[in-house]
Amino acid sequence: MAWRDSRRSRSRLALFMSSIVLGIAALVGINSFGDNLARSIREQARELLGADLVLSSSQPFEAKLAPTLAKLGRTRSDEASFASLVSFPRTQGVRLAQVRALGPGFPYYGDWETQPAAAGAQFKAGQSAGALVDDVLLVQFDARVGDSVKVGTLTLPIVGRVLNTPGQTGFSAAVAPKVFIPKSLLARTNLIKPGSRVQYRTYYQFGPGTDVAATIKPLEARLEASNIDSDTVASRQQQGHEGYQAQKAGEVAESAARLLLAAGHGIGVDVARFEPSFQWLNSGRHVGA
Repeated sequence: MAWRDSRRSRSRLALFMSSIVLGIAALVGINSFGDNLARSIREQARELLGADLVLSSSQPFEAKLAPTLAKLGRTRSDEASFASLVSFPRTQGVRLAQVRALGPGFPYYGDWETQPAAAGAQFKAGQSAGALVDDVLLVQFDARVGDSVKVGTLTLPIVGRVLNTPGQTGFSAAVAPKVFIPKSLLARTNLIKPGSRVQYRTYYQFGPGTDVAATIKPLEARLEASNIDSDTVASRQQQGHEGYQAQKAGEVAESAARLLLAAGHGIGVDVARFEPSFQWLNSGRHVGA
């Protein structure tokens, strides 16, 4: 009897049931996606950071801390990064870029992705006398490997095109494209002056199984007093920007799924209003209430 009476409203009923099914499937899929993404972030946090520990400050590390910091980790790499105009003499292109003067060794986890591939390995090994330049910059100014790039008063050959580095996204490369130079050549740029805005970082690699967070805990007060920030794999897992973005994306997607469920319920109520044989649909509570 109910089936016969429902003929006029079967399309609405089908839409209602489909919305409910799709909403439930979406919620299940979102939860599964969130779990998998969180697991992936935990596993890849070391590669995203490129090291076990990163110490950073907007000023050179105090000399009195040098003996203590020198004892940390098994190996270390130093970096000084700053914004500067760079130019490409052949095409006469000029743009503000992020200059990263890196010592050998970095990254300790993950790899440079460069063209040619050997350029990244040579730079990491400290065997390069040239610059690595983000692909975005080379494309913008029609420059290529073999051309030169000028940073301050230093002109270097471009030895590689950077496609990816640990912790870098396509978005960050587009907004703040980078030019990597050997740290040993930094002084020749003549760009570091008193008052220059420079970010100093030291990347550390520890032995396998080392509890890095526990190792630096006794130093936290001294680091904070010297305005030195620390970033570990554990802190990146818990507070990393990637995890935050994933969480927010999950919340938005879950809200959309709940809206889909609510829409299905609303359709059901509408069906019940016009078809007495489906009054039972109007007896339930709203989804997510």
